[in-house]
Amino acid sequence: MLIVHYSLLINFTMTKTKKYVMNFYARGIGHRAISFLMLFSVVGMSFAPVIAPTPKADAAVTGWHKGASIVARSSTDYASESFKASLRDLKATGATHVGLVATYYQTSITSSDIYRTGTGTPTDASLAEAIRYARSIGLQVTVKVHAEPLTHDWRGRINPNDKAAWFQTYGDLLVRIATLAQTNGAENFSIGTEMVTLANKNNGQTDRWVALINRVRGVYSGNVTYEANSSYPDPNDWISNEKAYVGFWPSVDFISISAYFSLPGDSQNSVASFVSAWDQLNDTHLQPFYNQYNKPIIFSEVGYRSVNGANMKPYESWTDAPYNAELQARLYEALLSYWGTSSYMRGVYLWNWISYPDAGGTGNKDYTPQNKPAEEVMRQWFGTINGETPPPPPPEPQTATFSAALVAAGTLTAGQRATLGVSAQSDTAVSNAIIDYEIYDGQGRKVFQRYFSGQNFAAGETKQYSLDWTPASNGSYTLKMGAFASNWSRLYTWRNNVATLSVGPAATPGTITIVAPTNGATLSDTQTFKASLGGYTLPQYTMYWKVDGGTLNAMRDSADSLNKEALVSVRNWKWRSSGEYTVTFVAKDLSGVTLRTASVKIRAN
Repeated sequence: MLIVHYSLLINFTMTKTKKYVMNFYARGIGHRAISFLMLFSVVGMSFAPVIAPTPKADAAVTGWHKGASIVARSSTDYASESFKASLRDLKATGATHVGLVATYYQTSITSSDIYRTGTGTPTDASLAEAIRYARSIGLQVTVKVHAEPLTHDWRGRINPNDKAAWFQTYGDLLVRIATLAQTNGAENFSIGTEMVTLANKNNGQTDRWVALINRVRGVYSGNVTYEANSSYPDPNDWISNEKAYVGFWPSVDFISISAYFSLPGDSQNSVASFVSAWDQLNDTHLQPFYNQYNKPIIFSEVGYRSVNGANMKPYESWTDAPYNAELQARLYEALLSYWGTSSYMRGVYLWNWISYPDAGGTGNKDYTPQNKPAEEVMRQWFGTINGETPPPPPPEPQTATFSAALVAAGTLTAGQRATLGVSAQSDTAVSNAIIDYEIYDGQGRKVFQRYFSGQNFAAGETKQYSLDWTPASNGSYTLKMGAFASNWSRLYTWRNNVATLSVGPAATPGTITIVAPTNGATLSDTQTFKASLGGYTLPQYTMYWKVDGGTLNAMRDSADSLNKEALVSVRNWKWRSSGEYTVTFVAKDLSGVTLRTASVKIRAN
């Protein structure tokens, strides 16, 4: 008699009518996934997050890491009020963990010197304060040490000429940071990330890595891990499939992976198609890798930009593509719904969460889910993964009438985050209702939605809520409100015009200041391009660069929070015999309208 055990994965995809497609995936041991679909209205559930217990001294991995990583934007950023407010926002999604990145630098990929910089490396005091604050609000902490060459080469190319000197210097650094992590209670410590050349077992350094891990364990009692690059499952590709070439996995407590796999979708880019892609990767690639080492796996870095094509090349941070927040949200849903049921997967750290509460928002094409639909997906799934089954809801009334009002709005400016105070009142007692607020522009297009599940009202009770909204452009908007039963199947009340919202134009933009490259400069290899737009803060605009009128390339916020920047290789700029090129910077508002342009002429050799 053949007995096959199956696990059932249920995946939800919301349609435009607030109905859901329910995708069932029955996965048997050693069998392909089978699926079938059902269309229905699903409960809009909200669960209290379950905080994983503090790891024991033997560094056993417990709980599911529901987290995101943060990179310090300045040396004291981790001690700033902006960071703390952003960390509270992360906690509010249901997150249980945060990864704090500590970036150190070396002169080149072949040098053995490792040191802090004045702007890119958090001070020890600020890192310690960040750990303590995170734990004070109920988040567990993973401290992640990154080594970066000042030449802007990828850390995966680090291959010091004097390896003994490098491991001594790097080991001294890790011992110091691990001691700080131990003193302040960080539960997890990552000794490195994506160092594919130096961590390759064929490079002959495995014994040195093991010795380094042992040095860390001499001062630190929590979990110790290393993060391997993984973007393509080719067993012979030691760069994009680094995890298969690391020789010191037996010495760590769990295996961390930078999971930037391509996920082919169907013509609709449906959640179901992305789940199927994950299932294929799991069956043919990740499950066999887990079976080899029998250690828990964590996606310590996984994320998607909010642009078209993010599913196919999630590792590309530099290409320009149309804004697509819905695709980012669907990729989040596929990731969390699929891996949240895995027996060996112990969590995810989404890349990345910005230490600025107003980060992200409509039009932002970077990885952050903040103030985008993907953040709502985090809220929905972080509350259900590895959690307890909630008690059944109390009976709901058949009818109820709600009123709504705009309590406070303040001045609304295009491109700037605003907090709207709103209220809802029920004429009768209601349990487990959904209060849904939506904002529509002058053409009747929905531009914002935020709903609150599990709301209980006494007869005549008024509740107040806050909506954080960043209008993309000036104009007139309409605030609407709906009240629904807990499963969206019954509408209690729909208020089609709670209030009219008037959004004024953004500030008149100043000129673009080009920090680098300077006009007339001669460039070689990889350079950092930097520029800023006067009169605007970084979250209020996007910046791009192009050469000789070519394709626009997106830039990112710099670590010092002063400029937009991009790493640019000029090695292949060979098409002009004169060697002279025109680099143009283009600043756009969050709706994509060009605000200013500026150019410099440079030479490349």
